[in-house]
Amino acid sequence: MKKILYIDHSFHQKTSSTVFFRRILEDNFQVELLWDESWKGGKKISTKQINSHDCEAVVFFQVLPSISELKKINRKIIWLPMFDDVDRLPKVFWQELTTVSIKIISFCQHLTNIANEVGLDNINLQYFLNPAEYSQVLDYKTKRIFLWQRQDIGFPQLKSLFGNQEISQVILKLVADPYFKSEEPSREDIEKYNIQIIRSDTKKQQYLKLVQGCNIFISPRRSEGIGMSFLEAMSMGLAVVAFDNPTMNEYIENGKTGYLFSGKEKINLDNLEQIGKNARDKSVIGYKSWQKSIPRMIEFINSEFQLPAKYNLLWLVPKAINFVRKNVFGQLYRIKQFAKYNLRSK
Repeated sequence: MKKILYIDHSFHQKTSSTVFFRRILEDNFQVELLWDESWKGGKKISTKQINSHDCEAVVFFQVLPSISELKKINRKIIWLPMFDDVDRLPKVFWQELTTVSIKIISFCQHLTNIANEVGLDNINLQYFLNPAEYSQVLDYKTKRIFLWQRQDIGFPQLKSLFGNQEISQVILKLVADPYFKSEEPSREDIEKYNIQIIRSDTKKQQYLKLVQGCNIFISPRRSEGIGMSFLEAMSMGLAVVAFDNPTMNEYIENGKTGYLFSGKEKINLDNLEQIGKNARDKSVIGYKSWQKSIPRMIEFINSEFQLPAKYNLLWLVPKAINFVRKNVFGQLYRIKQFAKYNLRSK
């Protein structure tokens, strides 16, 4: 059995969102685990530390060293990028990544398209939870909303989305992600919308019980890496309301298996029950498909690695142009302005 060094973002210790993947690895390989703390000022995991481990491959979940550091690793490299973490990376990054012997396991079609475009060896998968492990929502008579304000999607956005539709209850969890702050609703809104506020982290079973008491779930972030919270809600049969970005828009068909929004448009909740049932049905089918894809993923991990591409100087053209624009042209402009000032002063 192959030995694998698995390196993960330490915030996932709190969310448990990557446990599913780690368990699959542990069922098929001997796995050593390291948590990366550098995102919160902790010590980085060095290439020297990685190379000291007796393993055939190193798997990075979300976190990834710089390309120059990757080239120092004398192990096979597998990376699981998360869309919400890499969506702003320039194309030149992905092009330069082809100069490393690396495989990509993608849970986002958008990232798969980028990898295919530059020629990175990759596999595209779509993860689903097992709906059989979740109680199904059956009561759609009144509109009951669960909103966890993790980032900048808060109660004001909720009010804007639903307008004057009658909402019987809102459960509002005010526990923000690192670097974000929660926004308290007004007393008037608390009374009008029957808001129950949760101000601290809850145990998993308590959290699920709160969600299962609702039938509408607001996906808490503008983009996701996979999106465990809204996948749980879909598995229960809640109607998910989500920003029209990956990965949410890769699971949700607007008006059929959930609701997507991108601006100040209004969402009509009249077909709430059918949306919830469709979401549950999609989760049942999706979970079966996910289970069938696991052997294909293991085969991909075990398969031969592509040789890295030669460095293409054309990839540096955008960087060079930007450098010239900022430095050379900027300096010429300053000289011109200085000359004009001197002429005026004479």
